[in-house]
Amino acid sequence: SEYMQDKVGEEFSGLITAVTGFGFFVELKDIYVEGLVHISTLPQDYFHFDSGNHQLVGENTGKRYRLGDTVRVKAVGVSLDDKKIDFELVGVEKKRRKTQAKKAKAKASEQKTTAKSSKGKGAAQSRKKKTRKKTT
Repeated sequence: SEYMQDKVGEEFSGLITAVTGFGFFVELKDIYVEGLVHISTLPQDYFHFDSGNHQLVGENTGKRYRLGDTVRVKAVGVSLDDKKIDFELVGVEKKRRKTQAKKAKAKASEQKTTAKSSKGKGAAQSRKKKTRKKTT
């Protein structure tokens, strides 16, 4: 996020990597920095979260922002304390391709798995270390 501090106001291309009830996360191309487009900043509609299809759907316009879509965003805020970056949507560049969507879904499930199992891995590793000490 420090890198992005002097990039506020600049536009970037990125991939939607996660969709939530409060917005969607975009990973910038070539920079691998992720930030949030908050649902309240999406223009001219009220959006519903469709968790089964990993998308936000506009009530009136029917516009969809889906996992794997390539979008254009502008950096509008960087918080070094929270390590968060806020983006505003500038436009949709390309609708998702199946391979992009699969990669994004795999990344999303990988992040969940890593978050859930990180404690377990640490405990397992410390147990292994203790076992090694006893046998040597």
